[in-house]
Amino acid sequence: MNRLYTLHPDNMCIEENESYYAYMSSKGYFLENRGVFFSRFRKAEPEPLDYYAVVQPSGKGTAENEFAAFFREHGWQYVSFINNIYIFSSFRGNKIPALPDEFLHRQRKLLRRLKKQQILSAGLWMIMFVVLLLFIFFPDSAVKITGFAEIYKKLIEATEGFVLWGAVLLYEIIADIRRVIFINKEYRKTEGDCQKTDTVNAYKKFRAQKLLSALFFICVCVIFVTGKLSVT
Repeated sequence: MNRLYTLHPDNMCIEENESYYAYMSSKGYFLENRGVFFSRFRKAEPEPLDYYAVVQPSGKGTAENEFAAFFREHGWQYVSFINNIYIFSSFRGNKIPALPDEFLHRQRKLLRRLKKQQILSAGLWMIMFVVLLLFIFFPDSAVKITGFAEIYKKLIEATEGFVLWGAVLLYEIIADIRRVIFINKEYRKTEGDCQKTDTVNAYKKFRAQKLLSALFFICVCVIFVTGKLSVT
């Protein structure tokens, strides 16, 4: 198999992405392109590489623009770009160059904007979650406040609907909060020296996250299916 597609960590989980790609290179799979949900790897002889993911605004990330050229001068090759995140690779142990003030200013501005977006997103999910709890514990008051009497009637007829919707909302809230934490961490990096990721520990965190997410969704699916069967 010359090509391999795998799920990757969330965009803002910078260190987890770096460690994941470094781990894959040690196994002979080298990142070719990062998509929205999947990363594409090419198979070759194992060669341990370091990967560096960095937030930088760009209408269209390419290997030819000034930002990629800056890293190329320091031995980091452009690999991929998506959603304002550049990914570079280099030989193991190569030092990460400090960004010039121009790039640093853009990065900080973008990180502040992303943080606001994630906080607003988390707030929206929280409001929806509170409304769901109102329907569960204070149904009469919730119907009066929202006026969604018909929706409430349908939901109470299918308990698994509450469980599934509540699980989705809770997952999104946690995901947005994690993104805010990672954005804060990246912003702090812009105020100090660049430090390379602890590849082993970060990859272990990513594997643990995948396992917990899988268990979470399995539990939700079991509850949903069980509820459906009990109704029929």
